[in-house]
Amino acid sequence: MPKKPTYATFFSTYLSQDIPEEYQGERRLDCPFIDCENPTNHFYANCSDGTWHCKRCDRSGNARTLITMIHDQYLELTTPSQYTSLSEVRGLSAQILEDAGFAYDYKEDRWLVPYFTYNPDINEWSPFLNNLGYFYPSSANEKSRFKIKKAGSLPLYLYNPGLHQYPPSDTAVICEGEWDTLAYLEANPNSEEMILGKPGAGFNKSYLSTLKNITHVQFLLDNDDAGRKQTASSIDAVKNDISKISILDWTLVEDAPKDIRDLWIEKGDETLDIISKALVPYDTDKPVEKEILGTYQTSLGDYSEVADFYTYTEALEEYLYLTPETRLAMAATFGITNSIVIPGEPLWAFLIGPPSSGKTTFIDSFGGNNELFDNLSKISAKSLVSGWKDETGDEPSYLAKLKDKTLFVKDFTVTLTDSPESQREVFGLLTDIFDGYVKIPYGNNQVREFYDLYFNMVAGVTDIVHKHSAATIGERFLRIDYLGKEYDTRQFARRALSNFGQSRKQKELLTKNTLGLVNHLRSMPLPLEIQDEYLDPLTDLAEFIATIRTKVESDKEGMQYKPRAELPSRLAFQLGKLFISTRAVYNNDPNSDESTDLASKAAFEVVKKVALDTCYGFSLDIVRTIKNYPNSDRQDVAKRAGIHPQRAYRVLTDLCTTGVLTSCNGHVGGKGGRPSAHYAIHPKLQAVLDYESKESPRRPGKRRPPSRTR
Repeated sequence: MPKKPTYATFFSTYLSQDIPEEYQGERRLDCPFIDCENPTNHFYANCSDGTWHCKRCDRSGNARTLITMIHDQYLELTTPSQYTSLSEVRGLSAQILEDAGFAYDYKEDRWLVPYFTYNPDINEWSPFLNNLGYFYPSSANEKSRFKIKKAGSLPLYLYNPGLHQYPPSDTAVICEGEWDTLAYLEANPNSEEMILGKPGAGFNKSYLSTLKNITHVQFLLDNDDAGRKQTASSIDAVKNDISKISILDWTLVEDAPKDIRDLWIEKGDETLDIISKALVPYDTDKPVEKEILGTYQTSLGDYSEVADFYTYTEALEEYLYLTPETRLAMAATFGITNSIVIPGEPLWAFLIGPPSSGKTTFIDSFGGNNELFDNLSKISAKSLVSGWKDETGDEPSYLAKLKDKTLFVKDFTVTLTDSPESQREVFGLLTDIFDGYVKIPYGNNQVREFYDLYFNMVAGVTDIVHKHSAATIGERFLRIDYLGKEYDTRQFARRALSNFGQSRKQKELLTKNTLGLVNHLRSMPLPLEIQDEYLDPLTDLAEFIATIRTKVESDKEGMQYKPRAELPSRLAFQLGKLFISTRAVYNNDPNSDESTDLASKAAFEVVKKVALDTCYGFSLDIVRTIKNYPNSDRQDVAKRAGIHPQRAYRVLTDLCTTGVLTSCNGHVGGKGGRPSAHYAIHPKLQAVLDYESKESPRRPGKRRPPSRTR
């Protein structure tokens, strides 16, 4: 016989008193209503049918009337400041949260989310809720803090916040859950469609009752593998009952985030226009595709190997404008991801470029979250560690899940424009993470320790990063300029116009080729030796970076103390590691001396670029000017480097202090004048700037090595 339904869990949830899950019959509990004069043990709850009665305040009803009354009492007590606090965390306006009926339950420190029932026959909302959701914003398990759970033993319909009457339109917009639904309503407050949210992973057939009189459904589900699968299963569930179906094709969204809420946070008022342009009709006569290719890929196994880096860049040229510097930046990024198997400290780098330069599209092509890579839109200290273990004993902190992966951060600019306190917190934590050990005490008397933290990181950022010295953000990050300085801005516009309407094809091609090259590199051997002829050049580069980025602290009286340059040992290791892994990116045939030699030359060009990019700023501009115009004085340097003379003087003084430059008195500037100071580069650093630009290596032969894996 089927199990008899029980409301034990329901009463436990909303009365916060434990009842065995399978309990049947009546229980005496505490009344949940705050105006009940004697609530203790006078509330009679029938766990078999959900009816209840308080003998003191004389309220009674069924399960739906109970959640309606509980919600009503806390809704009345919720303050504007509480809505504002939740708004700041979730990126939605306080007004939309209030209009949607979110109510703060101060007794349980949780938010209540009402689910309304609408009767299309009379065009009115029911005075009773059909369900009541809840979430705990202060939960120890950070991943579950804003996951909205619903009352058990009650039917589950598509979520509608009840912000407007049922419109005359025959169209329903279905988002991925409650937060995305509210974000869509923020973007489209005057919508004439029925705005609904699909809670949970599947599409329950009972959801169809919510779609009464609807003939057109638009699915706006998440931009990840799970979202694509849910889109396919949802289409499968409704295609026999709905005549017209549209889906949001995320590949048509430039720099697409993970979901509608993220899109609203990033794009604001542009969101609705972006969605409307990316909505495509689905042919209900065709079989449902269980996989829709997009940006976020959970597995790399289905991607065929791309033969080498040259084949990779050739395939992209049809859609992307690639400068020589961009090719080197791409090779450096593959070198970083490929270096994860090399022991020692990880490689972290900023991938620097102006907005719309394509760096985010390139980052997205690594597939989001899968066995080798993870992807974050932005980074914060709280997003990395939580300090608790969940009820299963598993570590919920995101940090613990990054081991032996490469983390891509799409927009590190957000961190660099945050408050100074938040920046110090992030960079302090990142410093400990890089060094392999983090110990964090929490106010709950818990101490979390993370050992053997080893993952690579590539963070996309704009030129604002140059405002921050290595001393402020930590010396662990290398810097890679994605475009360089020699590029044609019109080429970006022309390429965008020539590829108009092919955004999806472009993103599919980029993802396919990026993950194909990743799979190829995984199958190749990775010799760890560095040829003797590159030991001194790599050492020169490391010493050059360590010296030129030394920061001089000054106040009104001048230099506060005489600094010494950092020792180049870490930098030498980072550059050597990048050299080895990037050589494998270029080396089509490790068994061929010619191929290995060409790959080494190409890899050194990449490492030299990264080294000089890491020194980016006024200091490097001045050093390059003096290299090109020896024995220049201050006025000459300022003019040729395009820097204000006063700033040039300060930088020149700092460079002399740190030993990058030497100065001597030159000729007398005029009658009775004082001899002006002339500057020269210290001989120990001259070698880096004297390296001749090597020609791009010719393409190695196509002979493949024997099949070996690392």
